[in-house]
Amino acid sequence: METSNVTELVQQVKLEMTALGYSSKSINKHAADWKRLIKYMESNGIDSYSMETGLHFLEMLFGKEALKSNAPPHLVVNYLRSMNMLSEYQRHGTIRPMGYFNKYRCLCFVKQKSLV
Repeated sequence: METSNVTELVQQVKLEMTALGYSSKSINKHAADWKRLIKYMESNGIDSYSMETGLHFLEMLFGKEALKSNAPPHLVVNYLRSMNMLSEYQRHGTIRPMGYFNKYRCLCFVKQKSLV
């Protein structure tokens, strides 16, 4: 996809979410996060979106410690998901459903994770 214009990217992601069956409530929640991101980008003279931009935005909102936390607050996780959706769509032209990793776990990863 490689769309870097954030407004265009947001519109494409919203269409993809609709096609994947996301509720309007969920779409509107993410859209509110993206609206804040767009304001941040405009006020900082940033023209194109990248995951790095998204992470800088989150760092400005929540601080580094919240992003590094093993158990970040729910609000931080929601914002991370919003930024990740933009990046996933930008790179791959689609987004994974929220429960994707819980539903489709690789057994070798589960075993490795339990050893740590």
